[in-house]
This record gives sequence, structure tokens and C-alpha cells, in this order.
Amino acid sequence: IINKYKNDVMNAESAVLDELWASAMGEKKQMPIVPDRVFNKYGVIASLDNSYALPGQTLNLTSMLGAYNADSKGLRIWINGRQVSARDGIAETKIKANTKPGKHTVKVRAQYLDKGENDDDVNTWKNVPEQTVTYFVGQPQASISLDKMMVFYKGLENPMTVAASGVPLNDITVTGGPNLTLKKTGPGKYNAIVSKNSGKTWVKVTGKRSDGSTEDFGKFEYRLDRLPDPLAYVGGQQSGTRLSANGMKAQRGVFAKLKGFPYDIEYKIVSYTLVHVPKVGESPPPALGKGNYLNDAKSSAAIRGIMNNLRVGDRLFFEDVKARGPDGEIRSLNGMTFRFTR
Repeated sequence: IINKYKNDVMNAESAVLDELWASAMGEKKQMPIVPDRVFNKYGVIASLDNSYALPGQTLNLTSMLGAYNADSKGLRIWINGRQVSARDGIAETKIKANTKPGKHTVKVRAQYLDKGENDDDVNTWKNVPEQTVTYFVGQPQASISLDKMMVFYKGLENPMTVAASGVPLNDITVTGGPNLTLKKTGPGKYNAIVSKNSGKTWVKVTGKRSDGSTEDFGKFEYRLDRLPDPLAYVGGQQSGTRLSANGMKAQRGVFAKLKGFPYDIEYKIVSYTLVHVPKVGESPPPALGKGNYLNDAKSSAAIRGIMNNLRVGDRLFFEDVKARGPDGEIRSLNGMTFRFTR
């Protein structure tokens, strides 16, 4: 047995000397001792830290020389946990972008079959550290700016939507100018509240990029304006003969409405003066109405007396109609004249 060990040592010594001699003299090796390389092709690998960029934005580029095995049988690749087949050592697949705006990641991991350098390490699957690829999903948007309508109204919570190209909604900062307060109601959503009904103000928009830098999108100028005056109505009518005497008696109140305005605004009637001109007989004294109550239990006795005595041929005048808007301002509205033909 000892002689066998001695022969094995001499054989190994001879093999080593042969290999060293062949390497030194450039001779062809008769029997390779080191197995074939696992990675037999090379290429440049480069990646950016962002899948899109804004003008002037700084991007980080990572590049390296990569070695890979063109033998797909010795390669396994998983993308987001799903194994993808490789061709010539390269795995390609299609990924559907996430439906939610913002930053998203794709995880990639791989294994390769190592031929090994000794009997204990032959045909062993080796793991490659998992890598994460980042991409961003933007929110499809279209913006239309009407220069003549860039206005904030006092007394309203003027709704405003803000978006900036290449910046997630949560990374946008909006700053209000003079006489302007901005209340955030959601991602990219704000209510603009102004303290004056004349003059100008501005809204400044900045955004934080993925590289940590700040992009200034500039200031957007707005006019400050007063809410328009509404129109007074009774029974859906401003004046005319379409309301009968009995139809007028059935009305419970006077109302103020603002038509053709993009906001749904509530105006409250503060007061009015009611003048009754009968076809026959003397006119009663004008009656002052408080609030919008007309022929209602909450209206004054004088108002109810006029309403209950309406007849065909009479005329009814609403004068000095006043209403208060959401801005607190009391406005003088149009007068109304009704003639009862039936």
C-alpha cells in the first residue's frame, strides 16, 4: 500500500512538471488539467439609475465588463420570481408596467453551472447575487391653459390640479403668492383660497428629482376677482306673466341663482321690498321681507297679507332685493315685476 502511495505521488509530480514545462515552453498540453472556462464570452454592461430624465437632470451611469456563458444549458435566470429561458446566454422577456404611478422595481437573479476544479466541486450550481432594476410609471395627463381664465375668486375654494413632468405627485411642492393660501386635498390636488377680490398673485411649482436635485418649474400668474352677482328668481321666473295669481300665492320663497358659472355657488336672500299694485282698489303699503321667506309661516304678516290678496290683473313688484354670497359680500340684485293675467 505504501508503494502505491509512492507511485501516485510520483505520477502527480510528473504531471505537474509536464504542465509547468508546457507552460514555460509554449508547448501544446497533452491533457488539460484545468477545466474549460465557465464564462466564455465578454461584453459591456451599462445601466442608468433612472428610466427617463428631465432636461439638465443628472443621471448615474454604471458600467462594467461582464463575462457570460453562451451555453444556455448551464444558465438559469429568474425575473420577478419567474424563470426565463436564455438564448446564447442572454434572457429576454417583456414586462407590463405597473398601473400605479411612481417608482417600481424588477428583481433579477441567476445561477450558473460551475464545472469546478476538483472532484468535490464538479457541476455545482452557483448563485449570483440578486439585482434590482428600477423604472418609473408616469400618470397620463393632458393640460389645457386658458390665459383669460387664470383667475381665483374670493370666497371660493378654487380647485387646482398640479402635475410636473418626470416628478411623482408626492414629490411636488406648491407655494402660494400674496393673498393666497393653498390647502392640499390629495396628490397633486389643492384648493386655492384668496383674501382679496382684485389684483394678482402667483403659484410656484418645484419638484424633487430622483437624483435628489430640485427642479424649478417657475411661477404661474393668476388674477384675483370678485364673484359675479346672481339673479333673483321667484318660481323659476325673473319677471313676466307666466305665473298666475294662484301660482304666485303658492311660492314659499325668493331665490338667487348664478347661471352659466363653472362653480355651484349658493347665495342667500337677505331682504327685499314687496310692492302690490291691485287692479282695483288702493295699494297697501310696501312690505319688507326678511330672508327669502315669501308666503311662508316665517314671513311677516304684511308679506303674507299681500300674497293672499293677489288677484287677476294685479301687479307685484320685488324691489331692493339683496343677497349674500360665500364671500360675505351683500349684493343688490335685479328687481322683478309680475302681472297676473289669469
